[in-house]
Amino acid sequence: DVIQSFLRELLNNQRLSEFALIRFESNPDNSATLTIREDSHFPPAFKREFNYTTFPVGTFEMFLEHGVLLLKSEH
Repeated sequence: DVIQSFLRELLNNQRLSEFALIRFESNPDNSATLTIREDSHFPPAFKREFNYTTFPVGTFEMFLEHGVLLLKSEH
């Protein structure tokens, strides 16, 4: 839901609408971080910290390519 809520903003950004790496990191203390960047070598174009989430612990990455959200395994 969080990623979906930012899709309009991403699609309005020409650089990020062509390609964006989206990473959601959920921590054992139930905090989480969402980062969106053009490439893994660039600093985040967007970063948001969450104090609490019920999302499973781990790092989850996906791509946004030309308006299509893809899991890494679909790329």
